[in-house]
Amino acid sequence: MSNIRSLRNNKVLKSLFSWLIKLIGVSLFIFILRDVNWEICLKETSNISFFSLLTALTMIQLGYLIKAKRWQIILQHYHTQLSILKLYQIFSIGTFLGIITPGKIGDFGRLYYIKNTIDFKKGISSLFIDRIFDLISLGVLGLISLIYFETKFQISHSTSLYYGWEKQYLILIIFAFIVLISLLFRNKITAIFKIVMEGFKNFASFIKQLSLTFLSMILIYGAFIVVSYDMNLEINYLGLFLGIILIGLLSLIPITILGLGVREVSMVYVFELYGLGFDKAIAMSLIMLFIQLISTIPGIIWFSKNPLNLSSLKKE
Repeated sequence: MSNIRSLRNNKVLKSLFSWLIKLIGVSLFIFILRDVNWEICLKETSNISFFSLLTALTMIQLGYLIKAKRWQIILQHYHTQLSILKLYQIFSIGTFLGIITPGKIGDFGRLYYIKNTIDFKKGISSLFIDRIFDLISLGVLGLISLIYFETKFQISHSTSLYYGWEKQYLILIIFAFIVLISLLFRNKITAIFKIVMEGFKNFASFIKQLSLTFLSMILIYGAFIVVSYDMNLEINYLGLFLGIILIGLLSLIPITILGLGVREVSMVYVFELYGLGFDKAIAMSLIMLFIQLISTIPGIIWFSKNPLNLSSLKKE
């Protein structure tokens, strides 16, 4: 009995710690907003046309639909057949739950909606593989982004000069950090690798799913480029797209909610590389936040019709 209480207390503490960590990003967001010239910011956001906004939202939903198709292929490897429309609805609900809940509850919420059609372990595996494809694609696009900015702006050199570090020391610190993460999470990394290998039945399927992931990423992140046209930014739009990819990667760091704070700091940095002002960067960042929230409406509607029953999920 004491072990059960201890386990529950640990879960409560972990949840509390997760929320406290996320307050770092929220605090940073509030701190940044203090220096915003709201007159300039509102002027920039008011330039966004309804057509551009609708196009961006449509692109995001198409990206979600493609991700639902990818998940359908993964589930077929486990001999589970579900329609793409059903999976799109579940994926949308998961996206909504991912916003309002700490950690990765949104993904586990997706598991609840397929629990009657697939074994629990296989369902978990499908979610892991689904997430791994996102990480692979973001990692590849993020690497391309870093190469692009390094080639164009020599960001590693400017960073090392700014902080008074030699470039080789910076590289050594990054390498040491990667090694430390690998050692700390080696068991989880090994377990995930085994799950992924189980789900990849053949190379052709892997390439198909990876291609769908890249296409969905281009649509989802490209949606923000569409609205940025109305702001008449004097910027290389390829650079802006790759910058938004990097922001997407940085937003995975579990110190914020909805990317608050992390997105704003990163956007200011990217805009400064092109000589654009602080207020334009914040305006673009707030537009991204607004679109991100609006894009969850389908998930909210479907969730309200079939809400997740946490007590039932615990019994399972």
